[in-house]
Amino acid sequence: MSREIDQKITMEIPMKIQLHGNEKNPKRVYLLLHGFSLTGKFMLDFFKSIAHEDDLIISPNAPFPSPVRSKGEFLEGYSWFFYDVKKDQFFIEYETAAKAVVDGVEKYIPKNSEVIIVGYSQGGYLSPFVANKLAQTKAIICVASSSRVELLEKKLNFEIYTINGSLDTIVDFEKAIKRMEELVSRGTKGQSYIIENNHRLDPEYLRTVKNILKEHLS
Repeated sequence: MSREIDQKITMEIPMKIQLHGNEKNPKRVYLLLHGFSLTGKFMLDFFKSIAHEDDLIISPNAPFPSPVRSKGEFLEGYSWFFYDVKKDQFFIEYETAAKAVVDGVEKYIPKNSEVIIVGYSQGGYLSPFVANKLAQTKAIICVASSSRVELLEKKLNFEIYTINGSLDTIVDFEKAIKRMEELVSRGTKGQSYIIENNHRLDPEYLRTVKNILKEHLS
């Protein structure tokens, strides 16, 4: 007779974290969550310009290695969770990753600093679960991603903004809009933005993030 069980274990693993800006007394902290098989440095390099000199950017690597094979070598990359689309099954869930993020970055976030989370792709899906664990979170901006509304509380205690590309073949922008509408109907403050882009980050995504910060979160 054979059986398979899910056994929770506790272990310490290193988490590489990028810190950029005012570490002593930042008024605002930007927490960046990268996409699948990417890194915190990738996010910092792309989104660095959203912060002012008095702000702090924190951009961690996800806890689970997910290297990418390219031209005969493996490039550094990480994953926050593992989800089988065909089976609609999580092998590593959002809550596990969210706890890992908070455990890794909480010490760098002053209690009187507000937090804005910017998550790209897989990091966007994770963002609300991290925000639920960080009381200082004012808003999340989900880029090229969506929200698993069925797994979230009825009303969120932070604002949520989503940016989706109408040419994205990975994340369905129409489904993302419907999910945002459901969150808003529950009483959460938020708004969807649609741009004519695919899934890959480019300057138009960055401009839209900056517009959201200026219009809603200045």
